[in-house]
Amino acid sequence: MARARVRSAWAMDVRGLRVTYPSEGIAPLELDRPHRRNALDRAQIRAVRSPEFGRRWAEWSRAVRGR
Repeated sequence: MARARVRSAWAMDVRGLRVTYPSEGIAPLELDRPHRRNALDRAQIRAVRSPEFGRRWAEWSRAVRGR
């Protein structure tokens, strides 16, 4: 159960388009677009494609799996 809780530390709130990187604890990218519920902001899509995002994602997934 604790594992699931750690996993949920990665939060992507589609309603507010808020992305949180658990490795930092604080969201480096916060785009609030409550009126665009199903659309990702271009800047956010760019951030998700960036190598920085990949590194953080890899670091986080290793931490979650305990490797």
